[in-house]
Amino acid sequence: MKKLLTISTFLAITLTVLGQREMVVVGDDIYIDGSELSLADAGMMAMILSPNPRSPEAYEHFKQAKALRDVRKLMVVAGVWQMITGTVYISYSPTLGGVYAGAFKFSIGSVLLTTELPLVDARRHVHMGVEAYNKALTKI
Repeated sequence: MKKLLTISTFLAITLTVLGQREMVVVGDDIYIDGSELSLADAGMMAMILSPNPRSPEAYEHFKQAKALRDVRKLMVVAGVWQMITGTVYISYSPTLGGVYAGAFKFSIGSVLLTTELPLVDARRHVHMGVEAYNKALTKI
């Protein structure tokens, strides 16, 4: 069902656009003629619905960007968990060793939450994917 919905969305976008336009990145979002695309949709557009030649390079960049965004989400969940358990260790520990362990867990969680490297890398891959897609459009 999800694949059918995705394919029908692609067909609707391509039929209403009447020809492929260039992708544009605005902030963290990808647009084609005012229609916002997710990373998965942009990757599928690069491989399936783009005119010849297909753009596997753009697809790979979009796939890598999606994986990096997923890693970032996992880091946020793990960071919040570490901070919560660290706070519990500090609050309920009867010994100084438990307080140290809690402070260590809390600091690990704060580092996981504040690390921006996966997002910066994901943005770079999005821009590279859009450039590769637009370059494939000009080769026609």
